[in-house]
Amino acid sequence: MKKRRKILAALISLLALAASIRIVYVSGFLTHNYPAQNTRVFTKKGDPLRCDGITYRAGDTSGTRRGVLRPGTNWNTQIEVSNLRIERWHKRATIGIYAGKLRNVTAEGGGADLALGESFTFEGVGTITLLDVEMDWFAFTVGNDKAGDTATYCFEPAPGFTVGDDYKSLYQKQHPGTPTPWPPTPAKQTKPTELPTDW
Repeated sequence: MKKRRKILAALISLLALAASIRIVYVSGFLTHNYPAQNTRVFTKKGDPLRCDGITYRAGDTSGTRRGVLRPGTNWNTQIEVSNLRIERWHKRATIGIYAGKLRNVTAEGGGADLALGESFTFEGVGTITLLDVEMDWFAFTVGNDKAGDTATYCFEPAPGFTVGDDYKSLYQKQHPGTPTPWPPTPAKQTKPTELPTDW
């Protein structure tokens, strides 16, 4: 009976040690480089979490295609999040913008690794601000990292960037009663325009 208790205590100790190792890793006692491509990370003055554009909730896209936002027309611009984590007691995520063949941008892609409240601007497309990161702790504990992790970020289009229908729909849902910052879509003609007959 005593042997069983000792074995059980040893197993519990090993499990506690494994859990503590994962907690130490998540807590960020390891250091990392924070990459930025074609962007500069900054914090907005005033309220850094204010969003004058749309907020979007996305899953980690590492190895998948979950939660990709395409704010422009013809799906030629997309925003992805990856590497969601807690590091040095701060929630962080890497967010990238891929611009395809747009003519009004200076590069094909840009992005940065952000903590909550940090932003970056990709010229000609818009500004991204990381608002929140939600971790699926059960999936993490059992070793299925990133299975249910999600990030919420704000996308504010740059002046001159032509937003698509997906962006317009989300904006109107999130800002009811607010005048839209883009010109209204002209109504479709239901019958052909009659040509004058006095010629």
